[in-house]
Amino acid sequence: ETAALGELPTADRYNLSLRKAAEKFRRAREEARLSLRDLGEKAGLAPSTILKIEQSHMVPSMAICIRLADALNRKISWFFKEGEATDDVRFIMRRRA
Repeated sequence: ETAALGELPTADRYNLSLRKAAEKFRRAREEARLSLRDLGEKAGLAPSTILKIEQSHMVPSMAICIRLADALNRKISWFFKEGEATDDVRFIMRRRA
């Protein structure tokens, strides 16, 4: 059984968060059906930089995160939310029976 994120040592929380964000960047790129080269052109980054981010070998700056989010048509918060990535829903309307 895994410990809750808050119960992990700081270094482990950091590494886990970095891996989750990296996975979300890769998933968003694949869902957009963009190659590393295509995304690099849209974001103004080298494909090798994007690959390093997706493999958790590089921690991107906030500026790079914003460029990637814009190129992928995502809110930057989507990449750093805990849990499964879902659309940013603020209100849910329910009909009364």
